[in-house]
Amino acid sequence: MSEEQKKVIEVEDENHIIAERRAKVLKWRESTTAYPNDFKRTDRFSEVRAAYG
Repeated sequence: MSEEQKKVIEVEDENHIIAERRAKVLKWRESTTAYPNDFKRTDRFSEVRAAYG
């Protein structure tokens, strides 16, 4: 096998790995909230501004 053929196979392997990673990321993004947190918003900016200027 020539060096050029080895490089082509390596590139194809890398492309396959990248495609798998992208698929996993898309699946993960669809299943979760982008930026999860555990706090509840109790005040709005307009209320805070009215109270404290």
